[in-house]
Amino acid sequence: MNAYRRVTRIFLSIAALVCTTTANSKPPRDPLDKPNFVVLFMDDLGYGDVGFTGHPTTSTPNIDQLAWNGKILTSWYSGCAVCSGSRAALMTGRQYPRTGVPGVFGPVGDVGLPLNETTVAEQMKLANYSTAAVGKWHLGNRRVYLPGNRGFDYYLGIPYSDDMGRGYHSTCSDQKDSASDETSTIGNDQYKWNCDQYAESGYVKSEECETPG
Repeated sequence: MNAYRRVTRIFLSIAALVCTTTANSKPPRDPLDKPNFVVLFMDDLGYGDVGFTGHPTTSTPNIDQLAWNGKILTSWYSGCAVCSGSRAALMTGRQYPRTGVPGVFGPVGDVGLPLNETTVAEQMKLANYSTAAVGKWHLGNRRVYLPGNRGFDYYLGIPYSDDMGRGYHSTCSDQKDSASDETSTIGNDQYKWNCDQYAESGYVKSEECETPG
């Protein structure tokens, strides 16, 4: 019996050594071999609004393919229920009230994500990544707050929501002449947006509901 136990221990020790040697034999990853990654962040999208979560009528084959070929996280929550706050949390990894960002920045404000906050894009640049952002920014529409000054090499989008400011009055048209006519007659109306509901909820300051003089 004692001999059997000794043989068993020797066998287990050899097996453990083989496993350890095999695990350690994998060559280290090249420091220049950095994975690419894309973060999709959407407004007003519920958990059940896409195909891979079981929506009975909505067809989202491209998003579904990303999901099935990647990692599906079923208990992830946004840092805020509305625009600017959620993006501040995403960009900094902090709770948005700690950044000083309100729930929503209006289209005529002169403030943005505080410049002393470090964004994920700035961190990625330290690791020699190329960075890009596409879509709604909504963390300040003055030049100093725009993506190009917050760590992004490339940006294509609008600085606030598509129902605010010029975004609400899109010049997209199938007739070229009507686009220029629309732009010329908008005037200060381009800054009007449905601000009251945001102000009543405390997401914006009342002065952000005012149009510029």
